Amino acid sequence: MQNALTAIEGRDLHLLIFSAECLSEGYGSATALRTFIDAALEYSSWRLTLVVPRSAQDGQANAASRVRVLSIPRLGIRNRRGQILGYAMLGSWRIMTESISKPNVVISWQPIPAGAMGALASKLYRVPHIVRTCGPELARQWSRFPLITLASKPLTKRLLRGADAVVIKSKLERALIDRYVIEQRAHLIPNAVGRQFFVTPRGHDDTTTRFLTVCQLESHKGVKKLIAAFATVTSKISKQCSLTIVGDGSQRSHLQRAALATNADIKFLGRVPHTRIPDLYASHDVFILPSVMEGCSNATLEAAAAGLAVIGTRTAVGDLVDDGVNGMLSRAADEPSLAEAIERFLALDSQRESMRAAARRTVEIHHPERLLRSYGELLASLC
Repeated sequence: MQNALTAIEGRDLHLLIFSAECLSEGYGSATALRTFIDAALEYSSWRLTLVVPRSAQDGQANAASRVRVLSIPRLGIRNRRGQILGYAMLGSWRIMTESISKPNVVISWQPIPAGAMGALASKLYRVPHIVRTCGPELARQWSRFPLITLASKPLTKRLLRGADAVVIKSKLERALIDRYVIEQRAHLIPNAVGRQFFVTPRGHDDTTTRFLTVCQLESHKGVKKLIAAFATVTSKISKQCSLTIVGDGSQRSHLQRAALATNADIKFLGRVPHTRIPDLYASHDVFILPSVMEGCSNATLEAAAAGLAVIGTRTAVGDLVDDGVNGMLSRAADEPSLAEAIERFLALDSQRESMRAAARRTVEIHHPERLLRSYGELLASLC
């Protein structure tokens, strides 16, 4: 495999990549794609064509001579489901009418709708098709749109079964796709974390323990339960604690009202520009992710790279957290379990620094170079 990988590194390779996530938005899939693009450009012989929703970063992406962006207009649609449908329709039209040099491989960054566009392009150009699982399409309780996930399940199965290779990001995703994909086609390639997140944590002038969560403010992320658990813990202890919630979504106003009903120190920052996120991690002590399920959480990787201990459920961060070593695992994503995990963390004052160091060691294996090598090995087996 090493000889094949060496050959693929130096070979002129054209990747055609479909993603329904806007590159400038903070969704995990878009973050993972930006990291992949940065890593892929390390190989001077690789070229990328991206079919993505239009964003303010299109000009920046085009500035790289080996990255071509085919923007899909949003048509003024604000509704997320409408944007996805619009991407599918306009993306199909774009690849049928646009002059695109023949790629060596097509990569769909999500099964739906990107996978449908990728499958079409794969047949059109007669090249291998790789589908990367996003996560929420595999389980309703994981999705922002559970009814759409249920309705699209037959198409998801068909796309995964028809792909030449499926990239999964965690052991949980492997278990969920076992009934869809034969083992030889499933390739475990966890997300990588950008170099900019390996920042030095800042010292604090006070004794406050600063908790942070970065996620979409949707019901399936469990932030309401986190607010309740945090308020329960801080009402019983003398230690000062604060919780910063970063992100936006349909539940934001509801969650803000829930936080105001407590006496806890909780603040909402909304969506923060990606360039400011590293400093935000550096100014906190512990990252907490209350969702039931995650594939390979980019926010968790970023926080660990910045030296933050991590609290979350086994099905959300189990691949990344060793309980009591670099963070705490909650038994479940409910209020009592989250409260218990927070209390256990606060009781381990003397282990804070060792947890920070252990968190950073954990994410060393998620360096972009490893991501690139893993994809290089997969491409070598297909091209």
